[in-house]
Amino acid sequence: DILGHIQSVNMNHTQVSSLGLEKVYSLTGLTILKLDYCKNITKILKPTVNCPSIQEISLVGTTVQLPKGWQERLAKKFPNLTCIDVT
Repeated sequence: DILGHIQSVNMNHTQVSSLGLEKVYSLTGLTILKLDYCKNITKILKPTVNCPSIQEISLVGTTVQLPKGWQERLAKKFPNLTCIDVT
């Protein structure tokens, strides 16, 4: 399956929404996800999200709300995450 070989997705400055991310998370080989300045991204930690291959997420310029305890939740959802940029 070709989708399992996609490692990086750059969706910077697009209209993708938090709901639309569920399809991106189904890419089993995804390691880098860039969502800079995607104004419709408000959540990345939906209960159904589980993408263990992601190592790097960039959320610069988004309105993502990181709830209390977000570091622990991120660690569970993305156990290989080494970098998150939310500046």
